[in-house]
Amino acid sequence: MDTSQLHYFSNYHQQRAGKARSTEAQVQDAINSLRVREYEALYVLDCTEMEITYKSESFEVISGVKGNVLKRIDTFYNENLSKASLVGVSKNIGNRVKIIYDTNLWTHKDVHQEVVEFTNGKRMLKSSFIFMRDDFGVTTHSASLIRDVTSFIPSGYKSQFIGPNAKELNANMIGMPEFIQVLSEREIQVLFLIGKGYSSRQIGEIINISKHTVDTHRRNILKKLETNNSIEAYRKADDMGLLLNI
Repeated sequence: MDTSQLHYFSNYHQQRAGKARSTEAQVQDAINSLRVREYEALYVLDCTEMEITYKSESFEVISGVKGNVLKRIDTFYNENLSKASLVGVSKNIGNRVKIIYDTNLWTHKDVHQEVVEFTNGKRMLKSSFIFMRDDFGVTTHSASLIRDVTSFIPSGYKSQFIGPNAKELNANMIGMPEFIQVLSEREIQVLFLIGKGYSSRQIGEIINISKHTVDTHRRNILKKLETNNSIEAYRKADDMGLLLNI
């Protein structure tokens, strides 16, 4: 694998961003405003230098990555992802550069999700978003939340955007593997309504399908998520980020 593709991302950022930097205090304020749940870890990327400037205390526990391995983003990918994932990573990085700088589509409200596979056998659902730009509109810092999804997402490198510009952003990612579809759109819709406390009959009336069909969806959801009941399934799907775009 030619790692120059990964370094290209770093160089591209530095050429476009120049010396425009956000202050440490501003970054810390932004970090403090982010909600990190107990099963998540957070890291912040300085996009002008492509260096990790902050890791939450939970990072090592959640990721299984020890010490100071995670410093530069290219080191992170090369040392912690399987070889099969590296090709997807480098293509993904190139496409994200295009989206951020050439199309300027990626906004503060959009989230990029990917499943990354570490060489330690863990698979992480990583949700990344822009949280700081300079006066010229150039992205200076992004944040990523990771959560361990090893037990319920198959191996492989997957990617998608969610948010108000998801359709346009995903269109710019043509050629990348599709994000893992653990549940169908209808199953996600049913599970979301289950989480709101609706019965099968009520769900059927809301989305105009029969109670029998709703019950079939419920059984399929439990089987796919390997859970024993609907509440457990809802919590697991929420942890996986499957309900974020409902």
